Amino acid sequence: MHNIIDQFRSMFRREDGSVAIMSGLMMTLMVPTIIAAVDMTNISKTRKDVQSRLDSALIAATKFDDLVEASESGEIQERGERFLLNALNSAGIDATGMKATFEYDEISKVMKGQVEIVAPTVFTGMVLDLDQLVITSEVTPRERIRLEVALSLDVSGSMDFSFNSDTVAPEGSRRIDALRAGVDSLARVFRENPLVRARMSVIPYSASVNIAGTKEAPTNGVDPVWVAERVERSGAGKLRISKTPPGLGKNFDLKNVGTPTSAILPLTSMRKAVNYVKTLTPDGGTAGHIGAEWALYSLLPDWSDVLNNEIGKSADLNSKTQKVLIVMTDGDFTVKQDPDLTIDDAYEIFQNVCETARDAGIKVYAVGLRASPNTEKQLTQCTDEQENYFSVDDPEALSKAFEEIALQLSQVRISE
Repeated sequence: MHNIIDQFRSMFRREDGSVAIMSGLMMTLMVPTIIAAVDMTNISKTRKDVQSRLDSALIAATKFDDLVEASESGEIQERGERFLLNALNSAGIDATGMKATFEYDEISKVMKGQVEIVAPTVFTGMVLDLDQLVITSEVTPRERIRLEVALSLDVSGSMDFSFNSDTVAPEGSRRIDALRAGVDSLARVFRENPLVRARMSVIPYSASVNIAGTKEAPTNGVDPVWVAERVERSGAGKLRISKTPPGLGKNFDLKNVGTPTSAILPLTSMRKAVNYVKTLTPDGGTAGHIGAEWALYSLLPDWSDVLNNEIGKSADLNSKTQKVLIVMTDGDFTVKQDPDLTIDDAYEIFQNVCETARDAGIKVYAVGLRASPNTEKQLTQCTDEQENYFSVDDPEALSKAFEEIALQLSQVRISE
């Protein structure tokens, strides 16, 4: 062993410089490889970032009443190029020497865009001419995408926990904090799409749903403002929610539950809804079926007066407005309010809410945060489409889930 070490040391003491030469050769080979890897990463990232900005610029350029005239007059070119340049500058992308074209193809009925831009490279991209990027995109011009989105959000006590344990976490690393970031991601995608006009309702639920401020709640300020299940049994014994608003049909019991403390927020502006989610605090058990039920009510036009919608009556079910129900929970249902019901009944009610929504043309999504196999089964069945259920295990995945839902609802690009 000592002989091997001595021989190794002697290599560095040799006067002929063979080791130095070998090291120099190795460095000569390694440096270009490292530079090439950096250059390829920069090229790939620039292409992806510019593609996203070009898509948005094309969407912005569709906002003309007469696209043929706007294309011929150069208005589409001017608007698209201006929007793209601003977007690239805001993203810190060097647009020096950028060449972009925007036009409307009357025959194919699509907006076409192309941008030529140079990606930042150290050496390799320039030598191989790979830094000269030509990026294209097409979108189908369409009317504004009008959305009404109901968020049924779990604010039970476990939302105070960290993602990876069942212990209370410090503020900033709790499940509720990740939920707030997720809703921010949803709203960001909508805001960045000039064609999207979204309104939202927020239905926080834990042991029940707080209906303070609605016409079903007492007005004396003393009685409880939480609700029991609004359900009836059919002749076949199936549990069905009551879609009839108070005053038009049978009234249902209120409960003295105490959680959640945050009341429902009927359909309002996206900004107000996002800000409201930031105020939610976790407490209590999990009555996900009641949360989903009232989220559905917030989308039904007949309930607009009962919920005191700030925006007025919600859109008709057969209108061009797409209605969306998003259910989020981090656990099994643990609470029911009617003493004659069981937890199995709660899940039956939940599935009836989802089925009722889908039958009305409402798109249903579900997000399960570290959900049990039973909850995952219930949420997947609720959406009736596997791709509409998102199973998440960390904060980043939760934000990505809300982002993906928003992208699905506002997708307009047809090719790259």
